[in-house]
Amino acid sequence: MDNTEPQKTDWIHLPDGSEVFPLWDCLHDGELLSSKSVFVEQSVLLEIRVGYLLTQSEKDVHFLFRLEGIESIRANVYFREYKESEIVWREESISWRDLEESLSTDPLQITDGDLATNQDNIALHIGGFLDGEKFNDLYCSVFLRAKSVSVARSDNKDFSLENFIESGRNYWDSFGKKGRQIESN
Repeated sequence: MDNTEPQKTDWIHLPDGSEVFPLWDCLHDGELLSSKSVFVEQSVLLEIRVGYLLTQSEKDVHFLFRLEGIESIRANVYFREYKESEIVWREESISWRDLEESLSTDPLQITDGDLATNQDNIALHIGGFLDGEKFNDLYCSVFLRAKSVSVARSDNKDFSLENFIESGRNYWDSFGKKGRQIESN
């Protein structure tokens, strides 16, 4: 698998006055397993697995991102061709329904994510590779803009977006400390 990623060039309609928070610490190496959108309710529920944020006994627990007041959603895939020693990228949009239907066989292998917030809105970007029955190792960017986002655990333990972000930071801080301890021995 070629892990070279196209450059993220835009966030269309990013909320005015937004502050962007990278979510790499808590999403990198995770998987977007499913998306369930209810158009009339303007909601989307994303089911995400991030194994390193859980203990071995919690291996079946997933994180549930609920976005309410959805204003826009889009997904783009990036086709690549090799021309001599360079990679040429082409971005194409896919329908949200196609993305949702494909996640059961081609979960999105997350490589990056960002959250932009302002007083009234949020925008969530998740990027990664779709690879399975329908897609063949295609980079995909998912963009959602909504009024609010909340994060819960599938086992109903008390949890929040702040807990999710902090869990990622704690994991990578601990990972870095372990690496430094090994080097010093």
